[in-house]
Amino acid sequence: MAFSLGKNLRITIFGEAHSEKMGVVIEGLPVGKTINIETIKANLALRRSKTCFETKRVEDDEFEIVSGYFNNRTTGGPVAILVSNKRQKSSDYDPNTIRPSHADYVSKVKYDGFNDYRGGGIFSGRLTVLLVIAGSICLDLLQEKEITIETNVTSIGGESKEYETLLEETVKEKDSLGGIIQVTVNNLPVGLGEPYFDKVDALLARALFSVPSVKGVSFGLGFAITKLKGSEANDEFYYNEGRVKTKTNHSGGINGGITNGMPLVINVALRPTPSIGKVQDSISLDKKENVKLELQGRYDTTHIFRTQIVLKAVVALVLYDLFRENKKTW
Repeated sequence: MAFSLGKNLRITIFGEAHSEKMGVVIEGLPVGKTINIETIKANLALRRSKTCFETKRVEDDEFEIVSGYFNNRTTGGPVAILVSNKRQKSSDYDPNTIRPSHADYVSKVKYDGFNDYRGGGIFSGRLTVLLVIAGSICLDLLQEKEITIETNVTSIGGESKEYETLLEETVKEKDSLGGIIQVTVNNLPVGLGEPYFDKVDALLARALFSVPSVKGVSFGLGFAITKLKGSEANDEFYYNEGRVKTKTNHSGGINGGITNGMPLVINVALRPTPSIGKVQDSISLDKKENVKLELQGRYDTTHIFRTQIVLKAVVALVLYDLFRENKKTW
């Protein structure tokens, strides 16, 4: 199913960018657990715009648990959570004007024109709110095992440090910037993942690519490892106080698709958001002619900062699912 993720911990999302409600159904949570509402609220706040470089659409992200939760405990049934959309501005969108590099054209063709085009519909980054909600629950569950997930912006627009000036210039140009976010998972046990098609890196990459604007996922040194000789790339093993470790972590904590106990390091590349204020060439489907397009919607100069919590949540969803698969580690 296109809107579901996971096997033992399974989520299904629904809704559109401008629908009255969106929601997520979570199956496979342990019975009798208390959901930390404050953790969810705090993580949703991290996803909301906070700077002049981010979208002016700021939702309250009010949510309601409507099933699978009784007396502040999970019941064993599917946990369903609804989120309200209140500040959508549908008048900014035209079903016949195709925005460059958005899913407008392909969705109109694929769904015979019945797609909800407003704000990108089912393709919108707005739905990542649902990933953050479900992922926040898994982050708390992983924390019980002292497993922590950290994120760090390693570059924006190709700049690794001095990107403030670049962002200010890009705002004036009505343009946008992408970047790279590094995700690091600490204290994972040895043994998560399976050979070939259920490798931990394969499952993580699949899930991370579901986040809108993600264009690349690598582990450890990523593509840079191709510049090294085998003797340089290899992570040599050694004992440290009775524990097996590696002297380097070029492989990012994974050997053969299975975690090796070292920090899991993921690099995620995100394209610049395609919604920009500059005049662009496009087409009008009803008139069947070329047009000039200047978007009137609310958009990000960069979405890198607030996407960090989304990636963190997605990684937590995948890893908790793998823990439930591997009975020896949970």
